[in-house]
Amino acid sequence: MARNAGQSDLQHALPVGIERLANRVSEITPKSSSEERCPNDRQIFSADERRSVNQIIRSLHAIYKNAANNVDALGFSAWPTQIVHCDWHPGNMLFHESRATTVMDFDAARIEQRIIDVANGALQFSMLTGGEDTSTWPDGMDSSRYRCFVRAYDQVGGCVLTRAEIRALPWLMIEALIAEAVILIAATGLFAQINGFGFLEMIERKVRWLQKHQQLTQVLEEAEEQ
Repeated sequence: MARNAGQSDLQHALPVGIERLANRVSEITPKSSSEERCPNDRQIFSADERRSVNQIIRSLHAIYKNAANNVDALGFSAWPTQIVHCDWHPGNMLFHESRATTVMDFDAARIEQRIIDVANGALQFSMLTGGEDTSTWPDGMDSSRYRCFVRAYDQVGGCVLTRAEIRALPWLMIEALIAEAVILIAATGLFAQINGFGFLEMIERKVRWLQKHQQLTQVLEEAEEQ
């Protein structure tokens, strides 16, 4: 979805990422069962996987556009901006016992709507994962960690989120989840060392779960009123 200059590169990049992934899938030669997957060759998806990936691409594109439209309808362009990290996850932090002592990797830092960092952090700190087999990863998130993360942000002076920003969190989390996966898989066919097809299937399950469970934000709004 096109947005105004100065807004998140991740949101700008997604339509390009979707198109690159669709083109790559259409060009990939089906692999035989005896061939190993290699990120540098053109035999990453089997013929059956290729058909399924195209369906997932269309689904994720529609889900992303819907999420982006909902965020814009809530007033995204007028929301407070500040310096944001833009790569906010536990792997970019150092901990001592139960306390975070260091935040690292500021390569992507820039001025954006503050809710971008909150959404990315809430996603990364609450998402439930697992081993190499992404089909076993749970669809949902750890709701207690989600609430703790967002409420802790509100405890910082001058950082209390508006009700509109809170309502946008699930939609922004959907955008971030899709964009991060699609852009990397479009470039390599893999997500880290995980098969791209299986990873996209897992992403589709998770974003559909987020769509269905938007009421998570209502808990936060009710807490603000008490």
